[in-house]
Amino acid sequence: MQPGIHITNPLENLPADLKRRLDGAEWQENRIGWFGVQVYHIMGHGYLKIAAGDLDLRPEKERLEWLHGRLPVPELKYFTEEAGRQIMLISEIPGLPSHDDAFRDQPERVVTLLAEALKTIHALDTSSCPFDQRLDTLIATAQDNYVRGRVDESQFDDGHWGRTAQDLFSELLSTRPTDEHPVFVHGDYCLPNILIDPQTWRITGFIDWGGAGISDPHYDLGLAARSIGFNLGKEWVTPFFETYGAAKINPAKITYYQLIDEFF
Repeated sequence: MQPGIHITNPLENLPADLKRRLDGAEWQENRIGWFGVQVYHIMGHGYLKIAAGDLDLRPEKERLEWLHGRLPVPELKYFTEEAGRQIMLISEIPGLPSHDDAFRDQPERVVTLLAEALKTIHALDTSSCPFDQRLDTLIATAQDNYVRGRVDESQFDDGHWGRTAQDLFSELLSTRPTDEHPVFVHGDYCLPNILIDPQTWRITGFIDWGGAGISDPHYDLGLAARSIGFNLGKEWVTPFFETYGAAKINPAKITYYQLIDEFF
């Protein structure tokens, strides 16, 4: 356990069956990117997630179950709802996140891997997919988050900095694309969620599937472009688009799906 991390042992207040299962394990808190969900790396067991209040782990649970055998995703090892909270244990995928320093000196290789992997995700058969993330659903969820005060204006991207959630939501409605091309999307396709083996330079898997479902490919493309620009440099966004298929890219849709993500 690293200095500065909470000293309260998360394993002490778990359901008895899970506590026995994890008894004696070393743990480390993960504070990056989970927005209220408590996440712990349980050495030798995987990742433990604990959500309370209006936070909900069921979307990720259900998507991991559906994706099992279709893509390299974490295995769902445990899930329960009790005492106003949800507790989930998932397996650990080997490899390092694609923004790790181990890959930083070869950005061209990284964006090529990311684009090829995204094409694989978008090619997944959606005929039995029960998860709808098309615009009607996304806008309704964005509105609910806005009305409930869940949108943090201080976290807006540079292009939206200083604007209000109300202003952005009005733009969301007025600039809605007139068409959608439904494919299966990851829903948060950013560099920390794509894992690479540093020895073989192969993608070992994908994590954080709570927003996955049927949507337009620009949902993933917009978030990937933003993440590449932030982690590798904006000059690598165009090579990423070119590998994915530049002819398929609609810049207005890229901008729109980056806008809608401000509400999530």
